[in-house]
Amino acid sequence: KELQLDACYFLWNLSKTSDENKLAAARAGSIKSTLNVMSKFPNDEQVQEIAVVVLANLCQVEEIQLSISELDGVKVIIQAMAIHHKSIYVQESSCTVLNYLADHSHSMKTNINAARGCEQISIAMVENDNLGFLHKALHAICAICADHDENKLSAINCGIIDSIVSAMQTHRDEADIQAAAALTFMNLGLSEATAPMIGENGGIDVMVRAMR
Repeated sequence: KELQLDACYFLWNLSKTSDENKLAAARAGSIKSTLNVMSKFPNDEQVQEIAVVVLANLCQVEEIQLSISELDGVKVIIQAMAIHHKSIYVQESSCTVLNYLADHSHSMKTNINAARGCEQISIAMVENDNLGFLHKALHAICAICADHDENKLSAINCGIIDSIVSAMQTHRDEADIQAAAALTFMNLGLSEATAPMIGENGGIDVMVRAMR
């Protein structure tokens, strides 16, 4: 384990630098190795935290986003979210990765939802009220559901409306959270099937309150 941790810390430092270094790391096999480490130590919170941070840094390059998806990284990341649902580092970095992947293509949005990504984000939002995490979680849900009516409905069925309403109520004076939540509700409400569901579950009240 110590070897894997040291390697992940090295990749973490490297991945904070230039895109050239990110690509060099990816081409050397760092994506596959990082996902293998996560799969080998699924219950080790320290390993999962640093490994997901590495992926969050690397996936800022579009070419690497595709590699993560092709290596079943979505399933590994969402599994980490499920096991370490109270780790802010795991949750926040996972949402960063899922956001980038969802922005990449429609098919990646579908894959994230199929792997229960919306469900895990919704659960984590209820269990963690950290501002940084909630901000990333809201943007991830927005990206996953953008131009994807099936994902919108799935997210709502997973309880995302309650999670967003709770975040807005808990952080009424946090402009960034209110703005991110409003953007997410706007996105979710673009479908004729889902718009009424937002109103039925308290979305209207918190949105009107945020406007004051």
